[in-house]
Amino acid sequence: MNERHDPAYEPAVVALEAANVGVWDWRIDTGLAAFDDQYYRMAGYQPGAFPGAYDAWRELIHPDDVERVETRLHRHLAGEHPTYRVEFRFRRADDSWMWLEARGRIVKRDAAGEPLRMVGIHADITERRAAEERVQAIMRATEATLGPEFFKTFVRHLASTLRMKQVFVGEIIGDSGSTVRSLAIYTDGRPDAEVSYEIEGTPCAQVAAAGARVIRENVQAAFPDDRILADLSAEGYIGVPLLDDAGGVVGLIALISAQPLSEATVDRVLPLLDVFSARAAAELLRTRAERELRHAQRLDAIGQLAGGIAHDF
Repeated sequence: MNERHDPAYEPAVVALEAANVGVWDWRIDTGLAAFDDQYYRMAGYQPGAFPGAYDAWRELIHPDDVERVETRLHRHLAGEHPTYRVEFRFRRADDSWMWLEARGRIVKRDAAGEPLRMVGIHADITERRAAEERVQAIMRATEATLGPEFFKTFVRHLASTLRMKQVFVGEIIGDSGSTVRSLAIYTDGRPDAEVSYEIEGTPCAQVAAAGARVIRENVQAAFPDDRILADLSAEGYIGVPLLDDAGGVVGLIALISAQPLSEATVDRVLPLLDVFSARAAAELLRTRAERELRHAQRLDAIGQLAGGIAHDF
């Protein structure tokens, strides 16, 4: 078949499939609705599996979301909003729930101005909603913690959420910035002993020097002298720096996987680290400031004691 005449090869169709977006066309006056084949497929149905009618589609919306969906819809129909937009849960063919984002608008009215036809799209946003929930879960877990407890809680939830072999948060120390000291480590589902090590010859050195680093597979082959990667039988690595206000690297977050990292996994992890690297950096800087203040107070106390002894003499 000539591809130019095959609907499956139409650019618009390919783009909708790639974005996991389905198209709908609702005849408001009759209640009839049409859904393109991609609409059915993205929810796991065979094309035409449920009737082309508003009522049949409504039955597949999560009961807790129906009122919100119809409220937004009727506000658009009443002219209160120029477009219709809402997010809701929709039943897949396997009875699990997916998240959809609906967008649409009226395209035809009768002579009296009453809406007759509305068209739009539904986009699968399940992964986006899952990512938002992961962020919120970690925020809830860490919002009341400070210092060491923050880092321990952070790596524990990050490791369980992302299912990594090891999650490590460390502070760059030393005048040359050549050493990293752990603030918290979680390995194989449990807290691990704190460590300090030279970062030369490790992917952490590249993170400290050049920013975020993703190695999807064969990380041991790329860094054969890194004993930690060898001990963990590491395959994939993701690292991001912790920056101070001037952009200097003060620490890093490293995630190590025992399996190759898929593109989908990387796409899921990096936005999460982007959110929490700023929070972790702020907590590290706050902890440093407290540590330096305590050190200054000790020196002051020693100075006062020495001064008192000198005065007695």
